[in-house]
Amino acid sequence: MDGRELNRSLTAAFHSWLGGQEAHILYDSLKGTSEVLTRFSSLEEAVRFLHDRTSGDYPAKDAILRGFVETYQRTNPHRPGLLLLGALGPGLSHLFHQHAGRWPNLEDAELWAQITASFLEVAASYNLVRRPHRVAKNLLLDTLRRTLRWLHAHHGQAKALGGRRVSVDVTIEMIEAMPYLQALVRRGVLDDEDAAILLATRIVGERLPTVARQRGASYEALRKRRQRAERAIWDYLQVGVSRVARRDGLDPRSVSPAEALEEMLRDVTQK
Repeated sequence: MDGRELNRSLTAAFHSWLGGQEAHILYDSLKGTSEVLTRFSSLEEAVRFLHDRTSGDYPAKDAILRGFVETYQRTNPHRPGLLLLGALGPGLSHLFHQHAGRWPNLEDAELWAQITASFLEVAASYNLVRRPHRVAKNLLLDTLRRTLRWLHAHHGQAKALGGRRVSVDVTIEMIEAMPYLQALVRRGVLDDEDAAILLATRIVGERLPTVARQRGASYEALRKRRQRAERAIWDYLQVGVSRVARRDGLDPRSVSPAEALEEMLRDVTQK
């Protein structure tokens, strides 16, 4: 069975389990510690709500997932673990399809197994006190980072989407940074040249004088350009911080620029 078939099989098994007696028992137990679950008649209904991308009730979704994660961390993890995997199933499936077929000597089933293992490890150590908001996005991003590091350590370099091998100079940090830089370009915060300079000097680690010589530009001009680009990013993210805080009823000081950056990436990729 390849990874895609395994994915479909696990999804079908999860939805079958949701309608069974075991899930009903778990639902009754969870209701005692998660008031928001009383809005739903079953775990199946709560999971449908989590999967509904048209619903903007993020506080309720966060509350449900906090309850799932807390239960997973403090009890026998089998059933809560299955519940978490199903609740975040669409996001985990997206991670799988992003990387299937892109790593040498990696079977789809092994990739899917690593993604799920990384996810459960992330969930087991997730700090609910420090990170109570945007739980789904945080879990998935942490899972991506853990999975990428494992892939890099065990399977070398990824292939580009068109089939060309990525340069051996590409690092995990570059793989993680590229979607954010591309999103900032699409938003008009940066242009392509700004993004290339930041990638070379801040992510790859090339020295600014070296990049200036390669581009036939003066060091001072490039330094000022990078400074303007970084200021533009900072100003843009501060606006994003304020927007997230207003939407979720939070003190802006409790919202990090990283959270605003994640919000921007999600908005861009959904368009």
